[in-house]
Amino acid sequence: MEYKLKSGKIVTDEMLEKDAEMFERGEWPEGDWIPVVMGRPPLSSTEESITVTFRMPRSRALACAAIAARHGMTRSQFIREAIDRAIDEEILHQAE
Repeated sequence: MEYKLKSGKIVTDEMLEKDAEMFERGEWPEGDWIPVVMGRPPLSSTEESITVTFRMPRSRALACAAIAARHGMTRSQFIREAIDRAIDEEILHQAE
């Protein structure tokens, strides 16, 4: 059987079997191999991220999700940006 990859390349069952046998022997084909990084990308390249968990009323969580969706972001992104704005505003008020 033949399969068409997203790139347009055609592979067959025989080609896949040959590759599987090679991988099982610990042999890797020539080419550029990049490491696979598990998990979500870091939020910052300069600072470690931590998980912060808190409770809020369901209606607030749903409102956050709806507003975030209208702006093309996730609920987490929306909440992070809201916190960033509050912190920036506090810093500005302290500087006055």
